Amino acid sequence: MYGKNQTSDNGKNQGSDDSKNQGSDDFNPMLVTGEDKYSESNPQVVIRIMVDTDVVLEDDRQGTVYRGIYMLDNRAYYGSGAQGGDALDTHCRYGEYVAFYVTPVDPYSEDKLSIIGFEMVSGDDVWGTNGLPTYYAPSATTGNGVYWVGTIEGSGNSLYRVKCKLQTAGEDSQTVAFTWTGPGISVITG
Repeated sequence: MYGKNQTSDNGKNQGSDDSKNQGSDDFNPMLVTGEDKYSESNPQVVIRIMVDTDVVLEDDRQGTVYRGIYMLDNRAYYGSGAQGGDALDTHCRYGEYVAFYVTPVDPYSEDKLSIIGFEMVSGDDVWGTNGLPTYYAPSATTGNGVYWVGTIEGSGNSLYRVKCKLQTAGEDSQTVAFTWTGPGISVITG
């Protein structure tokens, strides 16, 4: 984006007119989210879990799947790693809100996915007494979908496994509860 009255490579003025912008230098305070604005409906950390629902149905072995899970977060800048696999390493700080969404990989799928809980695998309890992720369905005015959100209330390293449920669409609808063999989510505070 160009600043006030800057020109692009083609020499055309890309900046703002002072009568319209009153010296804002293209700054829009609505695009800046400060620490005081973070909450359950506006979490700092967002973890997206995408599931290949066909693979879950094919690979399910007593509630465990071995492939078809892809996890991403918005914390790569802060050192998170293992993006796109089933064992995400998310870096968080004390007091941050962490949201978990689960969706099918196929955006046209009519299958329904939901999170049904979390299980600690190993490490420190970074969620503390009251921070463990819980179901959150915001009002229509927030613009966000249904997700689970928790708060980092401890320190250290923790591995958590997310428990999910798949309900397939169609005449032969099935419901499958599942988790995956990856170590879950490592939340690192500091």
